[in-house]
Amino acid sequence: MMSSLQITKSIEGDLSLNDLNAEQRKSIVFEVSGPDQYLKVFTLAEMQDGKLTLSDLKPGMYVVKETSGNIPAYQNNVLYSTAGGKLEIQAGETAAITVTNQYAREKIDIPVTKKWGGKSGKAVKITLIADGKDQNTITITEKDGWKSIFKDLPKFDAEDGHEIRYDIREEPLKGYTTVINKTADNGFVVINTVVPVKPDKPNTPIDPEPDKPDEPVTINLPKTGDNSNVVFYAMMALISVSVVTWSITRRQKKR
Repeated sequence: MMSSLQITKSIEGDLSLNDLNAEQRKSIVFEVSGPDQYLKVFTLAEMQDGKLTLSDLKPGMYVVKETSGNIPAYQNNVLYSTAGGKLEIQAGETAAITVTNQYAREKIDIPVTKKWGGKSGKAVKITLIADGKDQNTITITEKDGWKSIFKDLPKFDAEDGHEIRYDIREEPLKGYTTVINKTADNGFVVINTVVPVKPDKPNTPIDPEPDKPDEPVTINLPKTGDNSNVVFYAMMALISVSVVTWSITRRQKKR
C-alpha cells in the first residue's frame, strides 16, 4: 500500500509568502529523499499556496530539506516541524511536515555625535539620507549629551538586496561652519566651528588740505655793483657841489 507526504511552506518575520515575487519563489528549493534512492527536487514556485503533496511513496524514512532559501537583504532561519526534517511514513499513511523560514532584515544603528569648536549652540537638526533620499530628522541638544542614534535601519534594500548607503545632513547654523566625518561604526561626527566676526573697518579720516603759505614779498634792494646806481650817485654829488658853489659865490657879491 502506497503512502503520501504533504509539505507545507511557512514564512514568518519581516516577510510573508505574499511578499515573494516569482524569482524569489524559484530561488527557494526543496529536496526530499527516501527509500530506494528516492529523490524529489522542487521549488516554492511549484507549490500551491505554499503546499505540495507527494504521492505514491513507499513506506519508510524520508528527509525533507530546504537547500536554498536565502532572500537578498534578509537573514534566514529554517525550522522543521520534525527533528532535522526527518519522518517515517507508514504504509497507506499521509504524513505531513512544515518547513518554516523566519526572515529578518539585517538592521544597523547609526550613531551621531555633535562637537563644537567654540561656543555651542542650543540645538541642531540632523536628517538621515538613504540612497540619496531624505528619511527622518532628529534634534540633538545639550540635554542629550550632544548624541543621538538612528535605530533599526535596514542594511540592505528589500528590492534588489544592495547595501543601502546612508548619509546625514545638518540644518545650517548661522555663524558656524560644518564638517561631517564618518566613523568606523557606521556613525557620524558633526563638527560646528564658530566663524570669527570681522571687526568693522574704521572710516579713514580725510586730512584737510594744508594752508598754502603766503607768497613771499620780494624787495629789490639796490645792488652796489650796479652801474646805473653809480651814475645816479655821481650826479647827486655833482649837483650838491654845484649848489654849494653857487651859494658861496652869491654871498661874496653881496659884500
